[in-house]
Amino acid sequence: MAIEDDDYEDAVDVDNLYDKITSLKRSIEEKNAIIDALQSQIDEKERHFEKLEGEIVNIRKEIEKTKAINLKFVKGSGTLDNIINVQRSPINKIGLGYNGETSQASTSKSYLDAARRNEQKHNEDDKAKQGQSANRNHQGQSIFRVNKSYNQP
Repeated sequence: MAIEDDDYEDAVDVDNLYDKITSLKRSIEEKNAIIDALQSQIDEKERHFEKLEGEIVNIRKEIEKTKAINLKFVKGSGTLDNIINVQRSPINKIGLGYNGETSQASTSKSYLDAARRNEQKHNEDDKAKQGQSANRNHQGQSIFRVNKSYNQP
């Protein structure tokens, strides 16, 4: 059998085996380098994801804070609306979606009387002002004429 083993070693080309082994070693090294590069990319992505998760947590906290502040504003706005509505006259229905005319029989009559009196007062005041302005025009014109003659050489 020893002879058969010798023949087998002679039949196998040892140089080709060494070349194949070295090429396989190189491909393993290349694959390991690729694996290392991919692993570093994975690590980098994991760090990036951790950063993003931290930002998400911070943003959620900020959202909760703004929701709390918003609720305070809504409650405050409701309180102010109630205060304003309490001070509003029950006859005044502006802003409540009411489109009809209000029945103000007693208040509208007194309002019309006051408006007529006010209008008469304004008319009398206008007439008095017109009389006073007519007197002023005559005085103003004479001063203007004097000034005109005074400025001429």
